[in-house]
Amino acid sequence: MFILLFFFDRTYPFFVMFRDKIIEEKEKWNLGGLDDNGCSRAS
Repeated sequence: MFILLFFFDRTYPFFVMFRDKIIEEKEKWNLGGLDDNGCSRAS
């Protein structure tokens, strides 16, 4: 259990960065005029 917690503690920042990157990408897609289904609103 301790090893698992230690591993998670060491990798946690990577999960946070990964999540932030996904959110960033989602924002970019939304700004690009895409709806939640990934379909362009223009077409």
